Formats: sequence, structure tokens, C-alpha cells
Amino acid sequence: MPGKHGKGVSRRHLTREMLLPIPAAKAQMRSMRAHLALVAMRKGQGNGSLAGELVKSVYMTWLLARDSGCTDPAIFEAAEIGLQRCIELVPQDGLWKVDETACVALEAVLRMQDEQLATIPAYLLRRAAAKMEHVIDSGRLPSVRDAHETSGAPDPVRH
Repeated sequence: MPGKHGKGVSRRHLTREMLLPIPAAKAQMRSMRAHLALVAMRKGQGNGSLAGELVKSVYMTWLLARDSGCTDPAIFEAAEIGLQRCIELVPQDGLWKVDETACVALEAVLRMQDEQLATIPAYLLRRAAAKMEHVIDSGRLPSVRDAHETSGAPDPVRH
């Protein structure tokens, strides 16, 4: 049965909670996890879980920024490259540490993430999280460069 928009597509009803940003306490917890992960990684006291937290933050923030018209992926790519360098060096030096250049890029990304968490509707956060989970479930690490290169391709996850 065709939806009221004509093309046989019915749209999900968005509740008030889905149209508003996530609750402030939840946004603060997400933000704190990411910022504390960066502090630990900056000091060389990180681990795989903290690196993963930052990878997810970079990718989610990129997806939301890209979908809202941000077209310059440079800061996200710099953050991602720094995290990848850290992960690659762990077997050699045993440290989960990001260099200062990566820290500067990660700080900029986390500032963007904080703003997004405070302002972006919950349904858009859920959509970006579903995209990220789709990538992770496929056995790949989320990658800004991969998402940027395929941004003209159809979106694999629609909500």
C-alpha cells in the first residue's frame, strides 16, 4: 500500500525523542569516554578498547558531518591516520600512544562530536551508528577514507 508520499514508501513516524538531541547526561557520558580515551592514548597508557573508542568517534563524527554538508575530510583523515599508525606500532614498541599531530586532529574531531551530540536529532545519531555497525559487522574497521572514496555510492543502510 503506497504511503502518503506517493512512491509506495511509507515513512516511519519520528517521535519527539527521536527529533530531539539525545539527553544531555547520555551525551556527556559519550563525550567523556572519548575524551578520556584520548588522554590515555596521548600518555601512552591506552589499549585496544580505547583506540576502538576513538576510531568509532572519528567515523561517527565524520558520517554526521558529511551528511550535514561538511565536505572536507582532511581533519578526520589525519585523526584516522594517527590512530592507524599507533595501532601498527603497538607490536613493535608495546605502547598504545598517538603522536601529537594525531592528538591535535583528534581534539578537533572530539570538539565536533561534542557539538553534534548536543544538537543533532537522535534519529540521525542512530542512522550513523547503524552505518558504522554495518561496516564493523562486515569485518572491516570503519574508515573515513573508505567512506569518503565511496560517498557517491548508494548508502548500504537506509532507515
